Amino acid sequence: MISSLGKGLNILISCDHSFGHNWMSYLCYYSIFKNLPEAKVFVVCRRRNVTGSLFLWTKKFNVPFKMYNGEYDIGNLSGIKDVPLLITSPEVIAIRDFEEAKQDQNILNDRHFLVQTNFLCEAKEDTMCVFSSYLNGFGNFVTSEWIDNMNCPLVSSFSKRFFHNGMNSNEVRMADIWKESISLFQTISTGKL
Repeated sequence: MISSLGKGLNILISCDHSFGHNWMSYLCYYSIFKNLPEAKVFVVCRRRNVTGSLFLWTKKFNVPFKMYNGEYDIGNLSGIKDVPLLITSPEVIAIRDFEEAKQDQNILNDRHFLVQTNFLCEAKEDTMCVFSSYLNGFGNFVTSEWIDNMNCPLVSSFSKRFFHNGMNSNEVRMADIWKESISLFQTISTGKL
């Protein structure tokens, strides 16, 4: 049985070892921490030829983190064998809990890819959902401009231009989580925490 706040649910963020996926995975984790705080989160990261200190936030928040080459087998990742397991990509934000979204979390009883469930909607859709994707943007934010960029949009000076008054309720929730996450991410990224 999964609680409305995620107790009993395992969430796996599957990403690449890249600058873009570093901040995106952090934002995904932060949103789960805020809206589904009882869920257990894991991060698996495919190796890329990127140097630098990435994914430091996983250590700071005690989030289990695994690097792999090629394809991974969830059954062979220690600690990630428990079900129910929800597998997501990093451009997803948890914007509300299951009860508020009026969605039955207890249909999750095995391994599920988030994109194959009714718990996910696009940010620009005004649909009640637990998770929302900004892959196709939200507000004035265009994901494709940042995905392979060495800069990080989780900075106050960048973020202000992404938000506007005409955003729907999902976009407003994303913007709130985005703004809340900035100072903590900056602190961790500079090694001050």
